[in-house]
Amino acid sequence: MAGRERSRGAPRDDDPASTGARRAWPRIAAALLCQAATVAWLTWPLPAMVATHLADTTLACRFDALLTAWAGAWETSSLLHSPRRLLDANIYHPAPHALLYAEMALGALVLFLPAFAATANPVLATNALLLGGTTLTAAVLHAVVDRWTGSFAAGLLAAWTFLLTRWTLWEFLPTAPSYAVLFWLPVIAWLAARRDRGRPGTALLSLLLVLQGLVSVVYLAGAAMVPTALLGTARLARRSTRADGARLLCAVACAAVLLAPAWAALLRVRDDNPRLAEQTFWRSPAAHARVPWGPFHDLGSPLAVPPAAIALVAAGAASAIARGRTGDRARAWRHGALWLVAGYALSLGTTVEWDGREVTGPLGLAARLVPALEAARVPARMGVAGLLGMGLLVGAALVELSRRVGEVTRRPRAAGVARVAIAAVVAAAMLAHYRDGEGPDSQDHPPLPQPYPVREAIAPPSPVDAALSQPGGPLLELPVASPVDQARAMFRSIRHGRPLLNGYSSYWPAGWPGRMELAARLPDHAALARLRQEAGLDAILLRTGDLGAGELERWNASPDLRVVARDDEGVLFAVAPGP
Repeated sequence: MAGRERSRGAPRDDDPASTGARRAWPRIAAALLCQAATVAWLTWPLPAMVATHLADTTLACRFDALLTAWAGAWETSSLLHSPRRLLDANIYHPAPHALLYAEMALGALVLFLPAFAATANPVLATNALLLGGTTLTAAVLHAVVDRWTGSFAAGLLAAWTFLLTRWTLWEFLPTAPSYAVLFWLPVIAWLAARRDRGRPGTALLSLLLVLQGLVSVVYLAGAAMVPTALLGTARLARRSTRADGARLLCAVACAAVLLAPAWAALLRVRDDNPRLAEQTFWRSPAAHARVPWGPFHDLGSPLAVPPAAIALVAAGAASAIARGRTGDRARAWRHGALWLVAGYALSLGTTVEWDGREVTGPLGLAARLVPALEAARVPARMGVAGLLGMGLLVGAALVELSRRVGEVTRRPRAAGVARVAIAAVVAAAMLAHYRDGEGPDSQDHPPLPQPYPVREAIAPPSPVDAALSQPGGPLLELPVASPVDQARAMFRSIRHGRPLLNGYSSYWPAGWPGRMELAARLPDHAALARLRQEAGLDAILLRTGDLGAGELERWNASPDLRVVARDDEGVLFAVAPGP
């Protein structure tokens, strides 16, 4: 009787599922340690300066990364203390619902919120996104490929492919650290591929789609949901897999319902701003992707993986096709190809360049059915689905070629030796390409400097900060000429929290450019009166570093302004009340 009870209860020590699970955890821990060490090595000395410095790999780090820090800080403070004011962010004052003009990236709070709530340091929290998110994404990809192929080396090389794609740690993620929260994507691919996930697994898949989509409700939501929906549709077409196809589509539909409020909010902003496409700093026409190889050549694209990875996948695919691999060996190939093709198609945008001619792209065809898709201003970001697919294919190719060596030599140990040797050669080739920036765009992407570029982003509180921390009304920071100026004002507002006339995000609300034109005329009396009337302007922070001779005297002489505080960077003026 006791034996029967034991057989019906928890798995025995010799149960294969229990044993496999126990063996998986040490490999997952090893993957995490490997990727943490790799990310620290590739970004050193940033890991030693996480509380004071930010990455400085491109010019966009000077404003987009500050936007990420400001958004995370505002959302954290709002959710913890006053959830009702979440959308009414303190920028673009007095425009309502200002947070909706930026990517909210609520899904990134899984890393940002604990760090910021514990330390009140936006720099530390932003680095938690970049370094922590990148490490976790590489480690999860490593673990998924390891589980899929049964090879730790294959997982290691797949993660290496992700990290040594210049988009990851140089071109994009340092400028938008919230996008580093990609670690749900490999799990989504793995869960979607399993036909034995059952209802709990399907519910988990839907939840992960929502969590990944909340990081970017346009780009990453599409990158996660479209390949999953394509897989569900393909399985729905076959009788033997029809039930699982229905479950996959149900998971996608449930995720879409849960994300619908965020999409509806964005559509409302678009409806309230008929000329929204013109209300941005980035009004230059988007470059059209050149097909078929354009996304693989642009080092700023997530699909521009090192050429050694592409060569390895090509050789492995040729071997697999020649040998007719089926079953579990082919599963990683099929799903890797699905995510690669889907990510490639999504990244092309509404129009593409083919043989010198402009033609409608896949996203353009889809936008005829769903016009809201035209709002995807930078569709290349959805190519991250293809980067995931390439990682799966790299792992599958390594295993295939090493097994082929074992079959040819008829020595089982030869396969293991070959796997290590091939992985080492390909990894070295990837690193050389990563460092040298070779390729068609090498003039725009020169060899990488050493060490990793960083810049100081936070300074000790000054007398101006102390004055701003006192209760007060709307603030304007000058100058306002560039995104860098606007983003610096937003970043400083994390400390004082005042309503801010400044702003920088994907788009701006109507009426804001007019207020900035008035700001550029200050300390003109008429302009000051207009800003006081329209926005309730209470204080002006003038950064004096770029002022010409005599300009500060003109500000000091204004009867409408009174000096409140000054520091090495600027002067804080109080605006005299109007009649």
